[in-house]
Amino acid sequence: MLVPRCPQGLTATPMVRLEDRRVSARSPSALIAFSLFESSTSVVPRLVALPWRSAAALLTRHVERVRKDGQAFSPAVYKHGATRGNAGVDYLTALVFDYDHLAPPVAALAPFEHVRYTTHSHAPTDQRWRLVLPTRRRLPVDEYREVWRRAVAALVPGADPACKDPARLHYLPACRPGAPRESYWNHGALLDPDALPAPPSGERRAPAGARLVVEGAGGRPGDDFNRCGDVRALLERHGWTLRSSRGGESYWLRPGKRGGTHSATLNFHDSGLFYCFTSSAPPFESGSAYSPFAVVALLEHGGDFAACTKALAAQGFGASLPAVRPSAAAVPPPPVVRPGGAAWR
Repeated sequence: MLVPRCPQGLTATPMVRLEDRRVSARSPSALIAFSLFESSTSVVPRLVALPWRSAAALLTRHVERVRKDGQAFSPAVYKHGATRGNAGVDYLTALVFDYDHLAPPVAALAPFEHVRYTTHSHAPTDQRWRLVLPTRRRLPVDEYREVWRRAVAALVPGADPACKDPARLHYLPACRPGAPRESYWNHGALLDPDALPAPPSGERRAPAGARLVVEGAGGRPGDDFNRCGDVRALLERHGWTLRSSRGGESYWLRPGKRGGTHSATLNFHDSGLFYCFTSSAPPFESGSAYSPFAVVALLEHGGDFAACTKALAAQGFGASLPAVRPSAAAVPPPPVVRPGGAAWR
């Protein structure tokens, strides 16, 4: 029986059948299988099975290193003898989502067991997060992409679409020496993939669960622009056309389009987000949501969020507010797991 080596001193559990893993994530018998890789160039998966509590501890403990490359994981379990790649994946045990320039939708995720952590590129002015949701049952490789898309539409709009690749590698939590880092372990129900609704059809609408996460009284220029920046004028300046509006919601045509179905929505269901439906409006990607700060950074600063922050500060954004982090009073925070601290409660 295989007892794989685990990283960072964790004890591995001998492999068992996970076909009917329908137990609470808090149960000591709840196991999750996944693959480890020594770096982004590794092609041979190292299969590991751990109690979920141990896996969650691993995924909420940052390691400091100068370079981004390092130990990585995948929720994929590979066929015997297979090397890294979609063709070798047998099934997956979790959904993984990356958020660049935007924090995950914490309120929508509150009912579900998950971990989330900042990645190596994270900075206070340019957020980068990884989100891991273990699923109630294993996902055959030919089902993963569809379940991933349904989860994005229902729960986690704005996630990086590259994560729908079943064989994609994800670095374990790491940060530059002395850099800020955050990690959270939220207790809840295992995500049931069979309960996820099909993506909406007909009229194009941003997912109802989409919400702008940065809503507090933060004093950063980007936070200030999220609250009071004129996104409509910004879009029009870059060739977008207002097709219609209803209450606080507005519907937009991409540059060069003269009629037909709208290409994006702004502030659907008071989300504060710009949600793009088309793949023909770079720098925006189809099926992705963007905060106003991300919109101005992409359109006017080529995606350079640090430069955008400086430009907004020069325009007076953030100057009238105290330089404090947004209040979390509106949404009770999940348990915080600090580096080296105890994760299980």
